[in-house]
Amino acid sequence: MLTTGIAAVDDAMRKAGTSLGRGHVHGHLYDLGDYPGAVTATPGDGAGEDGPKVWGHLLRLDDPDALFSVLDPYEGFDAGNRAASEFVRDRATVVLTATGAYYDAQIYWYNFTVAGRALIGSGDYLAHWAAKGRPRQARIP
Repeated sequence: MLTTGIAAVDDAMRKAGTSLGRGHVHGHLYDLGDYPGAVTATPGDGAGEDGPKVWGHLLRLDDPDALFSVLDPYEGFDAGNRAASEFVRDRATVVLTATGAYYDAQIYWYNFTVAGRALIGSGDYLAHWAAKGRPRQARIP
């Protein structure tokens, strides 16, 4: 459920902080129609260094509360009702591509079933959309 407009999200992301660069978390990425959903990898489905990856950008946030006050409603996350939230915000380890450094970060994991959803094998949403002829602009400056 999108209760915050994309313009507010774009503005919040521009003001969020500093990009530390491209990185990945261990998980699977699914095509949910107009947006992606990441689910964490488990030991049974290849979690670990050589397991599936979801790619994105890591930000060092200047004011996390300000950003999450915009992103949580946009992502359908209600901390008081996690079970009903489409996405849940949790901690994850991000590995930076350029340095291999590990960072503890926040991520929105998809919280509903992925049955019948198409797996994005590359784990790269922007490349996936571009391959479908629907390039999307990254929101990270």
